[in-house]
This record gives sequence, C-alpha cells and structure tokens, in this order.
Amino acid sequence: MFMNIYEINNFQGNVMELVVDSNYYFSCCDDLSSVEAEKVVKAYLYDSYDKMNIPSIISVYMDYSTNQIRIALKSN
Repeated sequence: MFMNIYEINNFQGNVMELVVDSNYYFSCCDDLSSVEAEKVVKAYLYDSYDKMNIPSIISVYMDYSTNQIRIALKSN
C-alpha cells in the first residue's frame, strides 16, 4: 500500500484514530497539506474497507515533528 499504519487507537465506541507513517510524503513533497493527506487516507479507506462500511474522517492532523499523520475516524 502507499502508507504504513502504525496503530489504530479506539477512543469511544465507534471513534478511532489511525497513526500513519508519512515519511514517504515528507521526503518527496516539500509541503503536504492536510487536504492532500485526507485524499490519501480516503483512497486507503476505500481500498481497505467494505464499500458500505467505510469510516468517515473527522479530522486530519499533520505532525511534522514525528512525520506522522493522525486521522480521527468514525465508523458507521
């Protein structure tokens, strides 16, 4: 796939967080906006989940200090 998932943290009920390795994007792109990251995550979710149960993205946070993308998701 195009990114490595470090962990999935379950928060409350149907809300979870993906922590994604973004080193590839930080090395190939000068600046990766959260909008671009969200597009990448949507493509990943579309490929990885049943089309009827794709989680919706609540927020995307770019952590430049650790080169990680943190994505809050809500499952249906």
